[in-house]
Amino acid sequence: MPDADLSRVRLLRVVVLASGTATMALQMCAVRLLAPWVGASIVVWSTIIGLSLLAMSVGYAAGGRLADRSMDGRALARTLTLAAVLVAAVPAVAPALLPHVTLGAQGARADLVGSAIGFGALFLAPAILLGVTPPYAIRLALARVDDAGRTAGRLYALSTVGSILGTLLAALVLVQWVGTRVTLGGIAILLLVGADAARRVRGLAGPDATDAAVVRAPELAAGSDAAVVGIRFATVVVLVEGAALMTTELAIARLVAPFFGTSQAVWAVIIATVMGSIALGSRIGGRLADRL
Repeated sequence: MPDADLSRVRLLRVVVLASGTATMALQMCAVRLLAPWVGASIVVWSTIIGLSLLAMSVGYAAGGRLADRSMDGRALARTLTLAAVLVAAVPAVAPALLPHVTLGAQGARADLVGSAIGFGALFLAPAILLGVTPPYAIRLALARVDDAGRTAGRLYALSTVGSILGTLLAALVLVQWVGTRVTLGGIAILLLVGADAARRVRGLAGPDATDAAVVRAPELAAGSDAAVVGIRFATVVVLVEGAALMTTELAIARLVAPFFGTSQAVWAVIIATVMGSIALGSRIGGRLADRL
C-alpha cells in the first residue's frame, strides 16, 4: 500500500474509532441523564435505542451523499466538530429542559413519551451527525474496488469495537466515577480528536474506484435493471437483518431481567456482547464480499 494510502487509512481508523466510541457512550449518558425523570425501564431503553438507530440511519444516508461530493475529510471534520459542540452543550441545557419532560409526558406511557422527548431534544442531533462518519470514512478509504468489501468490513468492525468501548467505559466506569457531566465533556473532546484526524485526511481515491467497478461489472452500472433489483434486494436484506438484531437484543434483555435485573450495567454488557458479534461479522462479511 502506498504511503499516502496508508496514512489516509490510519487517520480514518482514528476517526471511526472515536466516532463509534462516542456514539454508544452518548447513549449510555442519555439513559443515566433521563433516568431520574422517566426511569430506566425496558421501555425507556427501547425508546432510546430505537431513536439512536433512527438518528444513525439518517446520518448514514446523509454521510453517503456528502462523501460522494467531497474529495477529502474536511466536511467530515466539520460534522464531528459540530457534534462535539452539541454534546458539550448538553450539561448546560439539560437542567432547564428535563423538568419539562415529565410535565409533557403524562399517562400510561409517560416513560415512553418522556424518554422520546428528552432524547430527541438533547441527543438526536449529535446522534445524526455521528451517523455521517461510517459511510464517509469508507468512501475516503477506498483505493480499489477489488478490496472494497474488506475495507468496509474493517472500518465497520473498528467502529463497532469503539462502540463496545464506549458502552462499557461510559456505563461501568466513567458515569459511575466522574459523573455524566464530565463524561459528556470527555465525549466532546474525543470527537474533536476525531475531527482533527478527519481534517488531515487527503488524497481521496476519486473516480478510480467507481471506474473500476464499471469496468469490472458494466451490467451493474447505476440505473440499470440489474442494479435496481440488486439495491432493492440489499435493502430488504439489511432491513430484516437490522430488525432481527435489535429484536434479539431486546429479547435477551427481557430473558435475563428476572435473574440480573435491568440496571445500566446489565444493559451495557448485553449491548457490548451484541456489538462484539457485529464486529466479527463485519470482518467476515467484508472478506466474503471481495470473493464475489
